[in-house]
Amino acid sequence: MLTASQHADQLTILEVGAEVEREARSLLFHSYSQEPAYQYLLNAEKTGYEQRVRAVIRETINLHFSEQQPVLALYKENRVIGFAFILTPLVTADLYNHFRWRWRMILTAGFSATERFLDYRKQVESILPKQPLHRLAFIAVHPQQQHQGYGLQFMTSIHDYCAKDKTSAGIVLDTGNPRYVTFFEKMGYQRLGNVHVGDITEHVFFRPVTQHETA
Repeated sequence: MLTASQHADQLTILEVGAEVEREARSLLFHSYSQEPAYQYLLNAEKTGYEQRVRAVIRETINLHFSEQQPVLALYKENRVIGFAFILTPLVTADLYNHFRWRWRMILTAGFSATERFLDYRKQVESILPKQPLHRLAFIAVHPQQQHQGYGLQFMTSIHDYCAKDKTSAGIVLDTGNPRYVTFFEKMGYQRLGNVHVGDITEHVFFRPVTQHETA
């Protein structure tokens, strides 16, 4: 389903299904394996770090699709260059509380990494407003396609998509990567609080739905 109009530079955003899972897992791995929070939570200094990152991404994506949560893909001409995994307000509990996810994570990523990850998610949840919200679980743009304004266009389309749900008060996300903080603030996100992940400060952001988007 087309969820955003085609842009002048031949960008298109489509809502996609599980057929893109392999591409999504590859792109998200290259993005999130470099994230400071993931490196701490999943013990990057220990053998098997890449396998643990792949496990988090694989199990979360599998659960995301099984719960029929929306996924938007960013296409440049006919090639996918970005993904956004969105949790809707109807998902009242964080996906990471799902028993299947926990069990699969323990088996594939290990008990220690799973406990660290769950504690981190619990702290993030404690900061979020008690309102119906969309949550941006994953977002990534291909490294070779960054710094060209595509991320800005992608986020704008994500906001428009989420605003169609009149029950939602806005979108929440979190990041510990300093180069993304200014970007999200320019997009209208407000800091709700911080979560400390080792020596890393993870910022929790909220962007309310605007009148323009709901019109």
